[in-house]
Amino acid sequence: MSVGDEILVRGPYGNHFPVETVLKGQDLLFIAGGIGLAPLRSVINYVLDNRDNYGTVDIVYGSRSKDDLVQLKEIQEVWAKAKDVNVHLTIDREQEGWDGHVGFVPNYVKELNMSVDKTALICGPPIMIKFVLQGLQELGYEKTQVYTTLELRMKCGIGKCGRATSETNTSAKTARFSAATRLTNYRTNIKRRLKKMQEMVNIYVYGKKYSVPGDLTIMTAMEYAGYQLKRGCGCRHGFCGACATIYRIKGKNELKTCLACQTQVEDGMYIASLPFYPIDKRTYDIEEISAEQRVMMDLYPEIYSCVGCNACTKGCPQSLNVMQYIAYAQRGDFKKCAEESFDCIGCGICASRCPAGISHPMVGELARRLNGKYIAPKSEHVKNRVAEIKEGKFDDLIEQVMQKPIEEMQELYNNREIEK
Repeated sequence: MSVGDEILVRGPYGNHFPVETVLKGQDLLFIAGGIGLAPLRSVINYVLDNRDNYGTVDIVYGSRSKDDLVQLKEIQEVWAKAKDVNVHLTIDREQEGWDGHVGFVPNYVKELNMSVDKTALICGPPIMIKFVLQGLQELGYEKTQVYTTLELRMKCGIGKCGRATSETNTSAKTARFSAATRLTNYRTNIKRRLKKMQEMVNIYVYGKKYSVPGDLTIMTAMEYAGYQLKRGCGCRHGFCGACATIYRIKGKNELKTCLACQTQVEDGMYIASLPFYPIDKRTYDIEEISAEQRVMMDLYPEIYSCVGCNACTKGCPQSLNVMQYIAYAQRGDFKKCAEESFDCIGCGICASRCPAGISHPMVGELARRLNGKYIAPKSEHVKNRVAEIKEGKFDDLIEQVMQKPIEEMQELYNNREIEK
């Protein structure tokens, strides 16, 4: 940076916890998930430093694994040994070397069956806060007994939606190109492409340098360089998802993802294909499950460990709002999840970038199957046609079609009733 550069600083927003007023003299229940402990840590330490001003303290804290429990040394050596302080730790999944509780924070809160004479302070992922609030309500807590942070209001997780900010003119600040500007950009891109067709660029495939025409896609550039593509090559038109690719431009530290058949090469591009990513598809019988929120927790519990980093959305070559459809799945809104994930091609790029180990394509597929089976209106004409096919009503017609020459088939296809 240099003198004169502008810096934009956002926040902080929201209000503080009323430790010096409302919370004085109260029995306190702190509930945190993941790095949500950080905002509560200062409050807990303030309470412990002024111990005589507060009643008993219960701390319920959980994370994905033992290694993800932040400030564990302080928790065990300071908080757990303080007067009238009870610490309850949990992790999402069983782990070697962990002999404590295993399970999600909302379920653990209900298991502990805390008395309703406490005041609860909550911070963590939005989905955790949602279910903790439901659990506290079931235990008999009133709304006035609960304080939570702005995570519950957040939507996009990257400061775009404006739901967690006090600014009212966020959308007004969004830059919009005029028609003239778009036309100018279009002409500039055409000129740039024509120039690239005459240029050779250097790319690095699996670390080896090749000089290829600048107008090629990554896939055609690899073939130009002599590669015979047997894996990681399918439809070549961006539909099958077989050619998932990761690359980085020399001199830049950002790692990017794309489809090799759709992305033009650039000078200094370091390329590695991702023809298969081992996403985890769980086994289930669609006839034996129902479209209830619980089904996602049973089959894909890792979606509730989403940290809201938005890496899945940024990596999607289809420009899907992946993090949003995972949020719909968390809430049990399978119809919206199905709609948002409809154009997923199953390339696995999102899963390869996810720190929570979520298999996004499989979650979307389950939502679409649940939507088609139980939620969307039944298509009686499709049901009747399937029955007619099974009865053999169209066997003779299909046989006749199979005997026709290709030219006549093309004519029949192009003049179907649906095309008229």
